[in-house]
Amino acid sequence: MAVVDSSVLIHLARIGRLELLRRYFGKVKITPSVLKETTEEEKIGSAEIKKSISKWIIVESVKGEDIEGLEKADTELISLAGKNRDLLITNDLAIISVCRSKGIKTMWITTFILALLKKRYITKKEARKILQDLVNSGLRLSIEVYAAIEKEIERY
Repeated sequence: MAVVDSSVLIHLARIGRLELLRRYFGKVKITPSVLKETTEEEKIGSAEIKKSISKWIIVESVKGEDIEGLEKADTELISLAGKNRDLLITNDLAIISVCRSKGIKTMWITTFILALLKKRYITKKEARKILQDLVNSGLRLSIEVYAAIEKEIERY
């Protein structure tokens, strides 16, 4: 199972592709803080996230340790992933850096797209469209990262 950060849920829900997490992992876990961040206000995609709670998005409470520079919500995600040695999917460099220092496996949202392509859950055309839609939905990627992901998509 994987633990998913709010940024991943929000961006996938905004582009109508939240089901990709279910297709790849079956079920995913989030913390109550992530639930609040993703569903408290009526934003694009929040209804889809709400609909998936308890079906295949599992909310699990955990106490996060204090880590300088990280918010409570972020430390809870790290603790939840570390607790069961789950993969943590995020688009936050600070979270990924702390996870790496703790031996917790991580995946960028862009790497998730490549993993879907590698397992043939999506086609090259779909991967490119998802990448473009994510950027259009507000996901911040440098031109270099975007180009590198495009190059990786071509390899498959």
